[in-house]
Amino acid sequence: MNKRSIGIIGGMGPKADLTFLENIRDKTEASCDNEHIEAYLFSNTKVPDRTEAINNGEFNTVLDELLKSVRGLEMMGVSNIVITCNGAHYWLSA
Repeated sequence: MNKRSIGIIGGMGPKADLTFLENIRDKTEASCDNEHIEAYLFSNTKVPDRTEAINNGEFNTVLDELLKSVRGLEMMGVSNIVITCNGAHYWLSA
């Protein structure tokens, strides 16, 4: 496992993914490309609408897709995982 790697669960607002990656790049102190943090974006556009799922009590459809994303990133060996979607954080306690 790379100690400086990050997995990003995205695809639920592609601009949020890009903004997050830009922030990582801009805030990383690096003198060359090789010193930047290794990042893997899992852009899972199959995650159902989070607000609709919360309002309708359809928790498992979103959770199943989020867990697929987590498993995929874990297989990549990332050391940290983030979700670039405010609504998806509702499922963190699941």
